[in-house]
Amino acid sequence: MPASFALAAPTVGVYRVARSIEPFTFRKPASAVLALSAPLYGGNRWDDPAAQYATLYCASSDEAAFGETIARYRERPGLLAKIDAYLTDAPDREYDYPLQAGRVPRSYFENRYLGHVAVEPTARYFWELSTQPEHEDWYGLRYTSRLNGEWECWAIWKNPLRQSTIKVRAVTRKDPALISAAGKLGLTI
Repeated sequence: MPASFALAAPTVGVYRVARSIEPFTFRKPASAVLALSAPLYGGNRWDDPAAQYATLYCASSDEAAFGETIARYRERPGLLAKIDAYLTDAPDREYDYPLQAGRVPRSYFENRYLGHVAVEPTARYFWELSTQPEHEDWYGLRYTSRLNGEWECWAIWKNPLRQSTIKVRAVTRKDPALISAAGKLGLTI
């Protein structure tokens, strides 16, 4: 097996934007049967498609945490025309939300929280290797956001979080980190 190296978690802790007042709760994805039978796996980059473990996505800065959650609202030229060309049935009224490309919708702020927590200095590499006795001290991996090369993100599989240091606050439109992330992604708030 090739040699690997461990990276220490950020000394300032990690940030996470979530739809829960408890943003650092580990939740496994839908059951393996549902996850694997779906025509397209709807998970995130480091999720387990077999739904055997949970992945907690965090970032080293609040700006990166916001950026990762609002990127879906970016304008994608030609996307709506492609969707309309593909769809043949009438839209489902309960799911046909009026969206304005390039703008973070008001609904984004409903029950959305930013959490910050200190991390034990043990964040590590790939989950599957972390289950092996020689690698049981590996807790996750660090990666650069595909949205902005300056944003450092973390996929955490084992809980190294210092629960006593968790701070959570509601997300508002005036948050400087949110405004900065939106600007870097070409979005308006």
